Amino acid sequence: MNCRRCHGLMCAVDFLVSASNYGDNGLCGWRCIICGEIIDPVIAWNRIRTKNQRLTQNKQKSDHRLCRTVPSSLMLRGERSER
Repeated sequence: MNCRRCHGLMCAVDFLVSASNYGDNGLCGWRCIICGEIIDPVIAWNRIRTKNQRLTQNKQKSDHRLCRTVPSSLMLRGERSER
């Protein structure tokens, strides 16, 4: 596996966790031997979740861009609204 940050080699590591959520007090993950980037299941899940949120937000923004206001100077004579 290669690191996303520096493309270096990632090696499997076991982390000690003091939280009671993990029965064996351990958590497996990956650590880059070049830059020290750490990926564990929690980090991976959060990255996926935030990526999906960004995609949803971008889609909503692009939907709003479909409706544009045309400046009155570009409208034809008969199309201008009278005030």
